[in-house]
Amino acid sequence: MLTPLTGEEFQSMGDQGLFLVVACIAVVDQTYGLAPFAQPLQTSAPDARLGCLLLPQVADLAAALGIETLPSLLIMRERVVLYCETGVPEVSTVTAPAGRAARMDMPSVHAELQCEQEAEFALHSRRACPTTWRRN
Repeated sequence: MLTPLTGEEFQSMGDQGLFLVVACIAVVDQTYGLAPFAQPLQTSAPDARLGCLLLPQVADLAAALGIETLPSLLIMRERVVLYCETGVPEVSTVTAPAGRAARMDMPSVHAELQCEQEAEFALHSRRACPTTWRRN
């Protein structure tokens, strides 16, 4: 089943399991873009759901995700983009990452992301390099 996603739906859908999302311009593109993936995805990740982002309606979200070229294909789980491919890739190249994404240990992924965010915050919150505090 294909779920069209608005900005609000996209923010809340991450807690609902594995999503294969196509970013496209029109409704016709979304059906064409995801149709080949439906059956193979059900075998590699049976709980996965299909969704689409219509970019004219959620351009700011696309920019936040780094989507620059259409169509783009994303695999998301618990609000984390685990796979992103520009264009519509071959079905065989997506089923393996979808299966791996379904089996990932998400608490460890979230912990790693938290450490990276804290390190980045610490780096950006420094006012000056300690060597500049030395007096000659």
